[in-house]
Amino acid sequence: MDVVALAQFGFKNVVATSGTATTDIQVEILFRAADTIVFCFDGDKAGRKAAWRALEATLPKLREGLQAKFLFLPDGEDPDSMVRKHGETVFAQHIESASSLSEFFFDHFSAETNLGSLDGRARLVQQALPYIESVPAGVFKDMMKARLESLAQHRLQGPQPGRPKMPDTGGSRGKPVQKRTSMRVALAHLVQNPSLVTTVGDIGDFAGLGNDEIHGVEIFIELVDFCAQRPNITSAQLMELWHDHPALAHLQKLAVWDLPGEEEQQLQEFIDAVNRIRLNRVEILLSKLTNIIEQRVEYRALQQRRQDLKKQLDGNQP
Repeated sequence: MDVVALAQFGFKNVVATSGTATTDIQVEILFRAADTIVFCFDGDKAGRKAAWRALEATLPKLREGLQAKFLFLPDGEDPDSMVRKHGETVFAQHIESASSLSEFFFDHFSAETNLGSLDGRARLVQQALPYIESVPAGVFKDMMKARLESLAQHRLQGPQPGRPKMPDTGGSRGKPVQKRTSMRVALAHLVQNPSLVTTVGDIGDFAGLGNDEIHGVEIFIELVDFCAQRPNITSAQLMELWHDHPALAHLQKLAVWDLPGEEEQQLQEFIDAVNRIRLNRVEILLSKLTNIIEQRVEYRALQQRRQDLKKQLDGNQP
């Protein structure tokens, strides 16, 4: 009845598990149809337990560009009663304000541990880290670890027992090892050399992008805007001014990344990384087109943009 009621009120992309716990197979299927899943549960103990099972099934499926949120309804309410009582606008507002997966994740563990004690923070790491390790490599995983480090007031050291060791990416001995994604490369260059902001080009290319589409893009946009307003800022000044920012721990790791090559080579690597992010965005927009015939103007424009970006990137290959 919940699915039927929501469909009657205009919410078409709705499915139900029919009383069973959410499985990883169901999550995989949902992520093939959408890049964002909003799980809706009762706010009572049973509802939160079911939500946690859904979270466990979702973590290993959180590839780049995907996200999950959790909506907990007030006591005595279900989607059917709530949408009929308050209408689609109010229900849509609840969906928009749903908790992010990371918020639900850390709230869950924080409620069960005493973060004011050393033992409590150690228990937090022991309980939360195995779940975070199940997330595919990427910016989101890095930021989850950074958040855990912040809450535990403890720096995580190396791969965990039973987990595969990440391959060496060329960094100096003793420095954090991270996979070199386009987003990380772009952020690393910008953090280490903020003056590169002048080469980013039209920031409008990233307008409307969120971490639900490309993990880390919100930090990138914020960092570009921040540096653009301070053309003479240094890397050290940037780190100092961002000392209270939630992403500081992640940026500090990128600030010590080994970025080989002469100044000209580093500039080109930064430009290429930014263009790969642009290309990723174009691919996302193309994948969202549902009727190429009716949307042929947009389709052709996106295809041309993709071709231009690929030509630029191919032309810069050694």
